Amino acid sequence: MTLIKPIYPVPLINKIKALLAFKLPSSEMPPPPITYVDDNVCKLSNNSIKARNMGIIPMLFMVSFMAFYQIAGFYSMWKSTEQNIQEDVEYYKKIWGKLLFITKRSPFR
Repeated sequence: MTLIKPIYPVPLINKIKALLAFKLPSSEMPPPPITYVDDNVCKLSNNSIKARNMGIIPMLFMVSFMAFYQIAGFYSMWKSTEQNIQEDVEYYKKIWGKLLFITKRSPFR
């Protein structure tokens, strides 16, 4: 014997007689998930499309935009750091000569 019995949704086809017997007054608007009711048609709104258009797609654009600028900033920082290091190497070559980088007896070790 199971303690928790799963409850599955009942398909609408099993409730077709009760659904068709209910008549909605034409002056009233249907409840929010239902957009249109007729004798033969009941049109439901699909909220997942609204959620995708209002939330997921703009968030995807925002994340890709931020990732692009993070990568661009990292690349420019890397490039400027490399340029500064090469300028320092050229400066120390002028001061100490080329032997500074060849010999093991460097004043910076």
